[in-house]
Amino acid sequence: MCFSIIILAGGKSSRFGSDKLIYKYKDKSLVEWVADAAIKSGSDDIIMAVKEIKDSYVEIAQRFNIKIVKDKIKDFTPLAGICSGAEVAKNQNILIISGDSPLVSPNFFILINSYLNTIASDAAVPLWPDGSVEVIHAGYKKHSLLKACKKMINVKDYEVKRILIYVGSVYFVSAEQIDKNSLIDIDSLKDLEKLT
Repeated sequence: MCFSIIILAGGKSSRFGSDKLIYKYKDKSLVEWVADAAIKSGSDDIIMAVKEIKDSYVEIAQRFNIKIVKDKIKDFTPLAGICSGAEVAKNQNILIISGDSPLVSPNFFILINSYLNTIASDAAVPLWPDGSVEVIHAGYKKHSLLKACKKMINVKDYEVKRILIYVGSVYFVSAEQIDKNSLIDIDSLKDLEKLT
């Protein structure tokens, strides 16, 4: 089954000090690494969700032939990008990825989508042994995700970690089954230095 990918690119980058998504890691910006992996996964619908439309984002979206959508929620929360992206996604399976995950593998998207295709649940979410979950490195069924977005916006609950309360049934994928590099996101320059 085809799947959509939402690349979250609407954060403040406050801990990074500048717009981290366009910061170069090796030969590409962080978000370009993510876009490249998304394309290589075979997705036919890739969406970059941004807080504001910047020339640099438009140029990347055009070069990679991906959609760009502006967050509808004013608060700086990943929920804004998830909800805005889900509205325009054309497929029933939606995979979410942070735009600052430069080591994400195309196989990550393929694996999470395979779970969405075989489970009866509304979401496939990586679960770490310590009980923490990866709600923005995960997959969701579009109808359930849109319902969750509507409920959370109505009650002004913008904390993305609580999306699983609203989304319905969740299948937890052991993070041990996933390439750990795909779950790394970059919050600071020190995080980026650790990758090199």
